[in-house]
Amino acid sequence: MANPSWHQRILSDLPGALQRLSRLPEPWRYRIVSWALARQSRYFRTHGLRIVHIDPGRVSILVADHARLRNRAGAVHPMAAALAGEYAAALVAAQHTARGAQLVAKSVSADFRKPLQGHVCAQASLDAEQMAAIRAAAHGRLRIAMKAVDSTGKAPVRGHVEVAWSSAPRGESA
Repeated sequence: MANPSWHQRILSDLPGALQRLSRLPEPWRYRIVSWALARQSRYFRTHGLRIVHIDPGRVSILVADHARLRNRAGAVHPMAAALAGEYAAALVAAQHTARGAQLVAKSVSADFRKPLQGHVCAQASLDAEQMAAIRAAAHGRLRIAMKAVDSTGKAPVRGHVEVAWSSAPRGESA
């Protein structure tokens, strides 16, 4: 790929992109990264997900209470919340991988404890040890904790996402 588009450049070097966007107000930064992710991922776009907070160890993604995301009980479907948690886990890991590294969510495990109410904020976080492990290895796997907090402040959806990354070009075996 000789000349990557703007959204590919943002997502292939997320820490560098966030540094370059640091002059902008925080909501604008998150909106630009959300647009870039929506250009790359159909589900992020069609579910109307939006990044609301990015820190080196934590990412939060909003799942708005749209009619198209509700289940028969009238609440946001828990799988939509789990999908947002998967994206949050991938983004929090992508902040610590080398530029151009390939990142893949290998598995998602979520426990749905009770129905969600109102808007949902999916959060994924890493501790210092996990961040150091991602930075130190050119490839590996890691389990990242995620949860979905609804408008009541409770977290009815909890789980983890297993992500794998590789900095080696495709076709090379490690």
